Amino acid sequence: MAQTVLSFVAEVAPPSAERLIGLIGALKAAEEATTPKYDRLARAVPLLHFMSMTVAGDDQYDPVFVLEANFDGAPAPFWALLEAAIGPQLRDMLRCAKPPPGAEALFGSVTAPGSTAAIAPVLAACTVRPAVFHQGNRGLDRGRIEREGALLAAARVLADDPALRRLPTPAIHATLRAALAPNFAWLGDPPATRIGGVENLADWARLIAFGVVALIGLAAPGAVLFALLGGASLGGLAVAAALGVAASVAGMAIWLRRLEKADPSHDAPPVNLADEAAMARAEDRTVQNHMISLVHVKPGILRAVLIRAGLWGLGLYLRVAARDGYLASMRTIHFAHWALVANGGRLMFHSNYDASWEAYLDDFIEKANVGLTLAWTNAVGFPATRFLILDGAARGGKFKAWARHSMTESQLWFSAYKTFTVNQIERQTRLAKGLRRPALSQKEADTWVLDL
Repeated sequence: MAQTVLSFVAEVAPPSAERLIGLIGALKAAEEATTPKYDRLARAVPLLHFMSMTVAGDDQYDPVFVLEANFDGAPAPFWALLEAAIGPQLRDMLRCAKPPPGAEALFGSVTAPGSTAAIAPVLAACTVRPAVFHQGNRGLDRGRIEREGALLAAARVLADDPALRRLPTPAIHATLRAALAPNFAWLGDPPATRIGGVENLADWARLIAFGVVALIGLAAPGAVLFALLGGASLGGLAVAAALGVAASVAGMAIWLRRLEKADPSHDAPPVNLADEAAMARAEDRTVQNHMISLVHVKPGILRAVLIRAGLWGLGLYLRVAARDGYLASMRTIHFAHWALVANGGRLMFHSNYDASWEAYLDDFIEKANVGLTLAWTNAVGFPATRFLILDGAARGGKFKAWARHSMTESQLWFSAYKTFTVNQIERQTRLAKGLRRPALSQKEADTWVLDL
């Protein structure tokens, strides 16, 4: 099943920020009072994988209210379910926000005293789609993840029997399948396709189209000049276009380097010790963590073009190159995305990931710093970069200090399966795939049993 990644973003009137934080805190307290925590929300919105609510302050902008959501299927059913689950609380939160430009009347109808108008249309109207997003377990809906997690837990209990462990691996498979099938009837059904043919073709088509459009844009100066000079041959046009590409790339590279050399970086940004302590207290309570970062975008027309092209291209590339959840040699992110907000003036990043914040960033600094640098190179204060992708995040200590400075504590964070890592989810999917089959060969069973 296709998964959706998006955020609702609205500016908050500064006098209302503390009230909004209190409302989110009250919702969090109510949800954490259930057993298990957030059970009511989890049952009411079965499409939801991860969700966070954050009031992010800034010394140059008014605060913003961000509701980040990662869920199965299209937005409309999700918003409807969320409204049914926490509609009154959401309405009170919206009353703390400013009316979004272009949707003032709709917003007013929802936030007016005593209003019972549907909230979902306002949430949809203020939705921000990501420029780049990544899914660690792409194509696995929440229900399947939970079912296969329960299957793995049951299989491991049975596999603890020493007598079973002494059997040949094909016999272990057959014994477990016979024992588990009555309680997991869905093992008799074929698994849903994770990435369908149409989705696959669409991913490749968008990436190729991006490359073609970029090439045409770079070649345009040469082709236009050739036409103005009266050129008519195809061969001449091809040469002129190639020269146009070379000239455009060289010109932008020179312009970019001049900007990069003049860019100030924030090597030792100030740290609010109270905020850092609050974020630290919220981290490492389970195997998963969450972060939100909000930074300013560097000004100028070249930066405006490059940040959009860079993020768009990176996002399209990841859709075809990271389908198995791996970024370089790492598979620790459940859902992550970058999005431009405030009319392109700010860059927002969300990540729902495994392990500690320090380990998470260290991995990316060592193994995927090029992608991080491309995504953040146009952000104010980012460590000094060369040609969009060099240095930057590779300057480990400076990057981590800048990243921590850009983070804001989320007042609420929901995960539907907080004890599952990305790798475990793939592991239990492999186990279920094997148990769906009536029998395995010796070689297949030898590999399959490693996931027990």
